[in-house]
Amino acid sequence: MTVGANFKGEDIENKISEVTISAGSEPQYVISDNAHNLVRGILDSGNVHYADISHSMGVILKKVYEKQPDFVELTTLLGKKRLQYHLTNKAYLLPPNMRTIARFMNMSEWVIWGNSMLACYNKLPKEMQEAYAFINDYESLLQELMDALDAIRHIEYICKNKGFFRKEEAQLTEDMNICISSDIIESTFGIYKSKKSPNKLYGITPFALMIPLYPKVVNESVTKTFNFKERLVNVKLKDIDAWTTEHLSKNWVTERTKTLKQVS
Repeated sequence: MTVGANFKGEDIENKISEVTISAGSEPQYVISDNAHNLVRGILDSGNVHYADISHSMGVILKKVYEKQPDFVELTTLLGKKRLQYHLTNKAYLLPPNMRTIARFMNMSEWVIWGNSMLACYNKLPKEMQEAYAFINDYESLLQELMDALDAIRHIEYICKNKGFFRKEEAQLTEDMNICISSDIIESTFGIYKSKKSPNKLYGITPFALMIPLYPKVVNESVTKTFNFKERLVNVKLKDIDAWTTEHLSKNWVTERTKTLKQVS
């Protein structure tokens, strides 16, 4: 695991080479999202690259809807309504927050919300009907998006369990099985992000070390053979501090505290 402020294609290539030397063998393939720096670094390292299926589906949705007028209108309006209603008695029906990063990979919650609102609209109190009347103007779009997401889930299931894209298929050698989903590592990142401090000034802290640890301790068969006592005896806090100094950037909360203390 490597932490950095940013990574260029050359950085990715170098890191893959370091890991290859450390592991003593080359990977059969490398899977990632479609980020240009990752793809370039993987290919420049001489390895086969497979695109993660979920990110690939997100790219397709983005190409179709990103500039579609009614989609832009609706998503903009939902953001405005969240600001307008969030401290009122209308807030309990507000849509889920739309993510700024990987937005097209995480559309299902607000699309389901929109279709649920359409289904129950006539049963809402009059005040709520007036507040959320705009949702009826986008009925056809919301139904279309629901159909699109259902199709994507079906495609992802097939690709993850039974097949893959033709470009990926062409790179296979005989009797070679591949994974085209980064769900495992993405899920671990999700757990990390849900548990880390919401204060972005903290940046990446030593808590990131739970990312490689979590898959080990969550697996009961591995946990039974995991020697916790050995880890506690052999890994000191100074070792974590040394890792932090080598791999992590400054903690801006610490810098802020130091600076303000000097002023006072």
